[in-house]
Amino acid sequence: MDDIGLNLKTYWRETRPIGLAYAKEITAEFDALWNSCKITAANYEMFEVVNSLVARQTTLTIYLAQDPLLWNVHFVPIIQRCIFEIHINLAWIFKKPVERSKQFVEYGLGLQKLYIEHLKANRDSYGEHFEEMLGAEINWLHSQRNPDLLLVDVGVSWSGLSLRDMAQEVALIDYYNLYYSLLNAAVHSNWHFIGKHNVERCENVLHRRHFLPSVGGVESDMSLLVSTVGMLNDSYELYKRSTDAQAEVGEAYQSLKQARASLFAKYSSQQKKASEDNVD
Repeated sequence: MDDIGLNLKTYWRETRPIGLAYAKEITAEFDALWNSCKITAANYEMFEVVNSLVARQTTLTIYLAQDPLLWNVHFVPIIQRCIFEIHINLAWIFKKPVERSKQFVEYGLGLQKLYIEHLKANRDSYGEHFEEMLGAEINWLHSQRNPDLLLVDVGVSWSGLSLRDMAQEVALIDYYNLYYSLLNAAVHSNWHFIGKHNVERCENVLHRRHFLPSVGGVESDMSLLVSTVGMLNDSYELYKRSTDAQAEVGEAYQSLKQARASLFAKYSSQQKKASEDNVD
C-alpha cells in the first residue's frame, strides 16, 4: 500500500491516526481563518457565500482523511473535482464579491424553486413522508426569499460563463488545463479514465487481447490525500489574500506532508534492513 509494502491491516493502523489528526487540525485552522475576518453589514452576504464554499471544501477533505480506504484513484478525483471547481468559483467571486456572491445565491435559490416544482410533478413516486419532505424544501426556500420574486435560470452556469472562461478571467487557466480533463474523466467515466482503471487485458491471444471489465484491487495511496489537501490549501491562501483574514494557513497541510514523509521513511528503512538481512 502507498509504495511502502504494508498489508491492509498495518496500513490502516498506521495511517488512520494521521487522518484523524489532520481532521482535527484543519477544523481548527478553518475556524480560525473565517473567524479572523471582520464581517459587517456591508459584506456579510459575501462572507456567507465564500465561507460556505470553503467549508464545503474542508468538509470533503475531513471525511476523506478519516478513511484510508478511500485514498484511491476511483474516489479521490471525485472529491478533487469539487474542490477544483469551488476554487475557481471563489477566485471569480472575489473579483466582484458583493455583486457575484448575490448572483451565486440567486441562481441557487432559483434552482431550488425549480426542484420543488419537479418534486410536486413526481409526487406519486414518493412514499408516505413526501409531504414532510416537500414542506422542508419549501420552508428552506421561503426562509431566504419569496419564491414568487425568484427567476429560474437554467443557463450554462450560475455565472453565465463556462468554468473555462471563468478560469481565464481570473488567471487560472493553467490550473484549469491541469485538472479539468483529468478530474472530469473520473466524474463522467470517460474512456481515458475507465480505460486505465476499470479494464484489464484478456490473456488469451486468440481473443486479440481485448479488454475485460475490472473492479476492486485498487491500493490506497496517501499521496492522493496529500494532493487533495494541497488543493484545499490553495483555496485557503486565496481566501486569505482576498479578505482581511489574519489567521495563519497551511499548518495542517504541512503536518500531513510531514506525517506521510515520516511514515514512508520508517517503513522504507525497515524494508532496506530486511533486504540486507536476507542477503547476509
